[in-house]
Amino acid sequence: MPQGKGTPRTPIAVLRFGKHRIPMTPDEAAALEDRLRAWLDARGIPYGFVRALLAGDA
Repeated sequence: MPQGKGTPRTPIAVLRFGKHRIPMTPDEAAALEDRLRAWLDARGIPYGFVRALLAGDA
C-alpha cells in the first residue's frame, strides 16, 4: 500500500443498509454484533430470533 494512504483493510463481511454496502473487518463486525446483542438484550428481544430473521430462517 502506498505511504500516507492509511492501513490496509481486509473486508470479509458486508453490512447492507438500504442501497449502501459497507465493508467491515472481522474486528469491526464482531464489535457491531456485540453492540447489537446488548441493545436487543436491554429491550428483551431474543438475539437468536433476530439472527434467524435476518438469515431468512424464521
